[in-house]
Amino acid sequence: KRIKEELTTSGQWHSHPAVGQPESFAIKGLGDPTGKWEYRDASGQTLGFVCRYVKPDGTKTYRPWTYGRYGEIAAPLEWKAQTWTKPRPLYGLDRLAGNPDAKVLIVEGEKTADAAQVLFDGMVVMTWPGGAGAGWHVDWTPLKGRHIILCPDADAPGMAGMETVAGFLLAINCTVQLIDSSDMPKGWDLADAEGWTGDQAVAWARERLKVVVSKELEAKKAKELKEAMEKKT
Repeated sequence: KRIKEELTTSGQWHSHPAVGQPESFAIKGLGDPTGKWEYRDASGQTLGFVCRYVKPDGTKTYRPWTYGRYGEIAAPLEWKAQTWTKPRPLYGLDRLAGNPDAKVLIVEGEKTADAAQVLFDGMVVMTWPGGAGAGWHVDWTPLKGRHIILCPDADAPGMAGMETVAGFLLAINCTVQLIDSSDMPKGWDLADAEGWTGDQAVAWARERLKVVVSKELEAKKAKELKEAMEKKT
């Protein structure tokens, strides 16, 4: 019996649709969060949270909170500062379901998504958990066939992350456009567009829009691979 319990309660974390929320989001060594964003499914049910904390050295760090258990059977369901079981959910699934014909703007980060939603109120603004390099671990299928506009952070990791996302979206028959933000200050995103009106934001985006196709992505990757090989020789 003891062996069976160990087999069913140990192992990887398995996230589930949530009940309520944690009594406290405080984490030892980090304290309480300075920001909190709720992930919901298409019906509005809570899937978890992403929280922002400040480290003792003043830098920011982020932690997801999900409801689940270690193992699949015997362990009780509980809240933990653990990320979702892969594939991870998108932020904004409830807004997506409520606006089936709207264009979708994808940005990096929950704070940026909320700020951009105010500026682009005729669109559904979404993001994914884990930052620029985590697009590989996300369930993109709710966006199948939608018209998507990508707005990367103005830095190399941001652009690389959005190119990865574009590849997934093109594979599920999305129309994909990219806002070229490379002329903005390094690290800039739409959360930095303080004081902008919605009309200003739309005009800024429209001037920088370009269509993304799979051949273009493949050509860029081939070029980068060739340059990397040349550096080694």
